[in-house]
Amino acid sequence: MLIPAVLLFIGSAVAGTVPTNVEQMLGQYFLIHQSLAADSVNGVSQSAVAIPKISHQASLSDAAAKTQLNALSEAAARLQTNDLKTARKEFGDLSDQLITYLKTTGAKRNPPYQF
Repeated sequence: MLIPAVLLFIGSAVAGTVPTNVEQMLGQYFLIHQSLAADSVNGVSQSAVAIPKISHQASLSDAAAKTQLNALSEAAARLQTNDLKTARKEFGDLSDQLITYLKTTGAKRNPPYQF
């Protein structure tokens, strides 16, 4: 089964600055991706809980993206499961929502690459 993934080159993380909301969301997204790729749900629920919190913070500074951030939060909430098959299915939706958010907001400094 192919699991969709999003890749973002993060320059500021290398420079040691405080990560942006986008970088924080991607960090949690990649933790979920790693667990599912390892045929595990370990840590998936914790990351799924973190994404809506980060999304809420992002919506405070980007009201125009509130609709996408809400959809992203809802997709993350559905990942709170112990069933691997369900988690993988819901991860697909989370990926779609994250890709939409990144495309519409522009992740201007570091464009996202989908593969």
